[in-house]
Amino acid sequence: RLTQTHRARLAESDCPALRGVVAMLDLFLRRKGRDSTPMYDPVTLSMAYTDEYIQTEGMCVAVRMKDGVLSLVPQHCGEPNMSISVSVEPQRFVEMLVNRLLN
Repeated sequence: RLTQTHRARLAESDCPALRGVVAMLDLFLRRKGRDSTPMYDPVTLSMAYTDEYIQTEGMCVAVRMKDGVLSLVPQHCGEPNMSISVSVEPQRFVEMLVNRLLN
């Protein structure tokens, strides 16, 4: 989760872009009525450049759609046909993100 501690670190920056990020974060948190937010999308997007924060495992699955709900059904078909996330290190990711934004 991106917490108020992370927000305070970002708010100390003199960078106009980071001030904008903090203002948008404040607005988002206020509208959601919370003081922190999970970083689902950013940690997922990090997979474009590193596999350091999300570990995946090759699995054989079938994709099913029922009543508008998409689901993945494990299959015993041998060769993996998809990489599935099996664990994530969200705190390490958030610390990296905040440090990268500040540098």
